Amino acid sequence: MPLIVEDIIKEGLTLAKGVSPFYIEVESKYLSRPYQLSITDRYWAKGIVLDVSKTTGPLPREEEEVIRKHVLGKNIRLFILPALLTAYDRLYFDEESWSILRDAGYQ
Repeated sequence: MPLIVEDIIKEGLTLAKGVSPFYIEVESKYLSRPYQLSITDRYWAKGIVLDVSKTTGPLPREEEEVIRKHVLGKNIRLFILPALLTAYDRLYFDEESWSILRDAGYQ
């Protein structure tokens, strides 16, 4: 199922071995509710990084080149934590996927 998610990366808690504390959120009406995902099971999503931007203006040319070369088009794996008390599912980067962004200078 294709799903495009745009969000600011946030830091939470490490949920399991191999899962980073960094995540993005998506409204549960797009993911956990239609697919009836339960918080008692483990779910993973695979994706591709389509774009990266800053919230405080344009990327400097050097950063833009690093992103284009090392981040865009890379495959990522996300641990899905279905919404419980909020309207948002959390998608935590696995450690390998997070390293793609971390090594490019994020966080």
